[in-house]
Amino acid sequence: MVSEKPITSAAAERGAAYYNTWKLYIYDWWVLGFINRFGWRCSTKKHLLPLFRSSIRSNHLDIGVGTGYYLKHTKVPGSLTFCDLSETSLRTAQARCGRNDAQTLHCDITVELPTAEKFESISMFYLLHCLPGPMSNKTAVIERVLPNLTADGILAGAVLLFKAEGLR
Repeated sequence: MVSEKPITSAAAERGAAYYNTWKLYIYDWWVLGFINRFGWRCSTKKHLLPLFRSSIRSNHLDIGVGTGYYLKHTKVPGSLTFCDLSETSLRTAQARCGRNDAQTLHCDITVELPTAEKFESISMFYLLHCLPGPMSNKTAVIERVLPNLTADGILAGAVLLFKAEGLR
């Protein structure tokens, strides 16, 4: 595991700190189970997991790994790389997916993706809405990873979109 402190912002550090061991422990049950099904009416098992599985190729990069839920329930046929600012999430995802050969990138994706490697698939499930700053910061992340996709590569993910009345 890469242990160097990545270049990041204070806002991103606060966001990564949110995903501590205790919150990761209940995340799958609360967010991927209850909230997705009843709050967003988008079942993880019925919709999101099949989307994730159908998007995986031989050389895969998972950005914003969370608990590793999707990887635990999907067989990645080749090489696997995790990317996250939270070291706790990186450790949790690697342990859950059972892939000791998986590479890790400890970085702030809003600043850099510290590899020139090309991937056949990249996933970003529930990542963009968690990133600090305006929408331009979030779209810049997509632009940042596109050079890391092979010519026929797949970029897949899910994001929560909403407009909070009274917030600007």
